[in-house]
Amino acid sequence: MYKVDHIMIESSNPKETVNALVEKMNLPIAWDLIETENYKSMGINFGDINFEFIDFKKRFGKENKSYKGFSGIAFRIDGEIEEALTTLQEQNLKYKIAEETKNYTTITIEEDNVFPTMFLVKYHFDINPWHLKLKEDFKSCNGGKFKIDKFISINLDKQEKVLDKFENVKIKEKNSSIVFSSNDHKSEPIILRELIENLEIVLL
Repeated sequence: MYKVDHIMIESSNPKETVNALVEKMNLPIAWDLIETENYKSMGINFGDINFEFIDFKKRFGKENKSYKGFSGIAFRIDGEIEEALTTLQEQNLKYKIAEETKNYTTITIEEDNVFPTMFLVKYHFDINPWHLKLKEDFKSCNGGKFKIDKFISINLDKQEKVLDKFENVKIKEKNSSIVFSSNDHKSEPIILRELIENLEIVLL
């Protein structure tokens, strides 16, 4: 099964957006601002997964293509890229190797038919030390202001073609939401709106 690695949120100013959200939620930064010829990106550590805020110049190889708010879900490839491509071919899904760099390769899936964009990411370096640091940082902040614990699911607000190989992605007739458990137990779920365009953060 492919596990969610990070969700992608498009912003015209990733650094400003990240800093504002970090202040509101008291969560650690996952990575500082990165600038390449294709995008600017900065990340927030939500424990099991990261939120990437990104401003594209070229979106998965396409110029003049961008959105606002929640626009993508990345799933990590732990095995070989060839195995992932074979799986996509067997399920008759269209895919494209969107970006190849020294550090990672991304592969979009049914990019013209599915939104938010679903894509696979294969890291070409040992990510274990980085993930260990992320876990330590998240533990140190005790889940932030809302005592976030575990990532549970991403719920999409309309029917999409979703691979059975993707963990924790559900279809519900409601606003798109990302669900976490919280150590700050409440009788009713906490729903955080207006932090991210077109995405609710739900804490159970």
